[in-house]
Amino acid sequence: MRPVHIAIATFCLLLSGCGGGSSTPAPTPTPVPQLALTPGNWDFSAASSSGPSFLIGGNVVQTGNSIAGGLHVINSACFSASTPVPITGNISGPTATVTSAAIASQTIGATLSGNATSLSGTYAVTGTGCAGGDKGNITGVLVPSVNGTWKGAFVSSVVANPTVITTAVITEGTADANGLFPLTGTATYSGSPCFASGTTATGSAISGRTNDVILKNNDGSTVEFVGFLTNPASPTQMTGTYTVSGGLCNGDSGSGTLSKQ
Repeated sequence: MRPVHIAIATFCLLLSGCGGGSSTPAPTPTPVPQLALTPGNWDFSAASSSGPSFLIGGNVVQTGNSIAGGLHVINSACFSASTPVPITGNISGPTATVTSAAIASQTIGATLSGNATSLSGTYAVTGTGCAGGDKGNITGVLVPSVNGTWKGAFVSSVVANPTVITTAVITEGTADANGLFPLTGTATYSGSPCFASGTTATGSAISGRTNDVILKNNDGSTVEFVGFLTNPASPTQMTGTYTVSGGLCNGDSGSGTLSKQ
């Protein structure tokens, strides 16, 4: 009988054990994609569920799973556009959680998801400031550099000869400590009775879609053009208003639109 026992034992080993079939390995978990943001100038549009909508723009940087930056809130009665709003946050898988420093007794928090250049999610403002309790949806896009030549018209609402053709060559620098991206360059004017050329002055910058270009002109005047990019994800046009101080055209003001060439 021993050969029979040996044969049965051998057969069982071949079957990986009598009374048991082959085991199915556990499926390999699908890795959760990790959000990786492109650093640079970001523009956020906040749509409040109970109050006015507003814009947020500035520098956002990701290091590992951490987020930091400096932003500015635009078109809000509760935040000053000139006051930098530092942010910190972290990334877990596809989700970014961001919190601002307390500004005027109020803090902005947001939960966002998306990809390297586009985000969407929700925000909420906490604290005792005038925006406390506000909440809603928020979307954000990376704003490509505005480096290049821009050309268009400044149309006066004051002087008799209303249209000045303006050509500006703009270079965007790296963000400063407040999250503003400085703008430098030169401008030439055609049709102005007062000035023919200008150079950007300190304070010229872009934050999100909002730009402030200050030009010191050859007649001693200053032109300040405050506007915004009509499509921050693909910046090919900026529109806004201008004012002139000093020089022969002191007090002139109007609207302007510049297109990237």
